[in-house]
Amino acid sequence: MLFRSVFNVKAATPAWTLNTGTSQSVCDRYNSMYKTSYAPDDPYTDVNWNNPQPVSTGVNHGSCQEGSVPQNPFLDDALRRMNFYRWMVGLQYASIDTTKQSHSQECALMMAKNYNQASPDYHYSSVPHSSWPNWVCATNNAKQMATDGNIYAGQSLAGLNWMWQTTPAHILAGFVSDFSSSKVGHRQNVLCPNLDDVSFGHVCYKESQTTRHFCGGCQHAYGRNSNTLPPKVTCSAPSGFVAWPPHGAVPTTVLSTSSNFQWSFATLEPVSGAFNSFTVEVNGQVKSASRVYALCTGSGMADAAGRSMVHIVFKPGTYSVGSTISVVVRASSYTWSYYVTPVDCDTSSRPSTVARENCGAPTPPATTPSPTPTPTASPVQPSPPPPPGITFCQAHMDKCWKECGPKIGRAHV
Repeated sequence: MLFRSVFNVKAATPAWTLNTGTSQSVCDRYNSMYKTSYAPDDPYTDVNWNNPQPVSTGVNHGSCQEGSVPQNPFLDDALRRMNFYRWMVGLQYASIDTTKQSHSQECALMMAKNYNQASPDYHYSSVPHSSWPNWVCATNNAKQMATDGNIYAGQSLAGLNWMWQTTPAHILAGFVSDFSSSKVGHRQNVLCPNLDDVSFGHVCYKESQTTRHFCGGCQHAYGRNSNTLPPKVTCSAPSGFVAWPPHGAVPTTVLSTSSNFQWSFATLEPVSGAFNSFTVEVNGQVKSASRVYALCTGSGMADAAGRSMVHIVFKPGTYSVGSTISVVVRASSYTWSYYVTPVDCDTSSRPSTVARENCGAPTPPATTPSPTPTPTASPVQPSPPPPPGITFCQAHMDKCWKECGPKIGRAHV
């Protein structure tokens, strides 16, 4: 893939305020935070431009020199986009840890060299977050970052006469869409309530023997602080939650209409066993839903107090721009409700949305559940914990790179 070396001047990231979900406020943040300053935003459309800016400088893959990612535009673009996603669901911004950024860069080179199948240094691993048999450039820092974050590898066809590369911001968007993970593990990491520091290791280089371009990435997402769930959407709910897509307006750019796209809902269990049985309703229709293994566990959150994070995935069915989709999650006697309105932020149309209620200071959850549970559907129980996994993307595109997905990638989650 090739990016034009064209810059859109970006203002400073807006100060954090709670997302109220209105179309105007969401589209303003979409334009100022999600869109990248390094054009184009969509790598499917523009390829084969002259003089792109390298996404990683100082790389010497032969001597295991990992180089670095320029702060402007690539790290700035990735962090703004990361914080757009977090702002959308009501979470605090994250920040880049400079030490982990350096270590993640070592990890990115390790992935680019060892985890692209056409690479002369390719080494198979079924669990590349925890096993690196005979891998080269596999430093201890690189291995730690592979264990603690979202990983990626991708390659071009041979013999391209133009520079092919991917960017951290675009890889991040693929992690949130998360077609490759049955438990949306990448998304869990990015939208974990108490995520603290992050990094965006990314390496791309051309290998002379194969005449292919190889890229790799490691995005650290396991720093933790004491932050907790966002405020409630409705005051009658037992707690806040993290849903993707979230309550309110959601730009269609980040809201896939694919039948394989999973929506997700996560919250702290009000009491032990509350989610032993649950239902998810979309526009009044009960949908098949599963409780999945938690990578974001709630550990360290100020009000977790022995409670664990519950993560649920479901597929909502079809929906259209401007329509409001009602989602209701019921577990035991507890109910959470929210409303998603897809919005095309690249047009002037701004549909109305359901307002977030102003609930004041949060109150602690009840210590005992109310009487008999009413839901009838039971979740698929989580399987034994795999290593923290993310994705492998092996792209073979003639003139552009496409994000990780079920047709061209395989998952390790």
